[in-house]
Amino acid sequence: MLLLLQQRLNGITYYQLLEVELYKILLPNPDIIDRIKKDYSNYYINFSYSIRNDYECAYYILENTDNLENVFNTVKSFNSLENEELIKYLMSQNNEIENRILKYESFFELIKRFEKLNLMEIQKIIDTIISYKNTIEDKLSILKFFSNLFLALYHDAFVFLLSSEWKNFFSLNMVYFFGFANFKLDFKKIYENIKWCETITKSNVSNFNFDLTIQTMFLRFIQAFFKNKEE
Repeated sequence: MLLLLQQRLNGITYYQLLEVELYKILLPNPDIIDRIKKDYSNYYINFSYSIRNDYECAYYILENTDNLENVFNTVKSFNSLENEELIKYLMSQNNEIENRILKYESFFELIKRFEKLNLMEIQKIIDTIISYKNTIEDKLSILKFFSNLFLALYHDAFVFLLSSEWKNFFSLNMVYFFGFANFKLDFKKIYENIKWCETITKSNVSNFNFDLTIQTMFLRFIQAFFKNKEE
């Protein structure tokens, strides 16, 4: 989908030719998406990122709908957990499919909390994530994991800006966040962040400083979404 946009953002007029990687939704199979959406709407809403972005998760969810109650209940309980508990799910090195679903959704739950947190509290979350560094064998894969999650947020920010079709969100759990959160979205920075994250997702060489990259990734997000926290 090719969109030619003329936008005035932050006082700067520029043309964006979005071949959007922002709007590019790589479906495991449209029929699978439709079947989950029609027959298992709770799973579709609560696991939408997994369904839209992880082929294995989508197939697994469709084929194991009778066995996902524990995963569903765990995700629904995330809003009552402390940040440290959420980070345990997020940084789990168990990459089995059910654990991947929990990792994805714990990330989005943490992000939803940023609106209410001050910069020191957010920094504590970042520091806790970085503290898992020595438990990670493949640090590049974790950096790509976070980059893809932030790219989903930036995708949804542009859907929020350009369309009333919020069903196109990668994470439907974030609809209320975008609808009601008190933030100041800087779309020029968001566009720059997309390009920055893409350099990580496309990298085949692990030449990134893990601590600095995680720190930068979150700070870029804050500057694009919550610039008012720095004022």
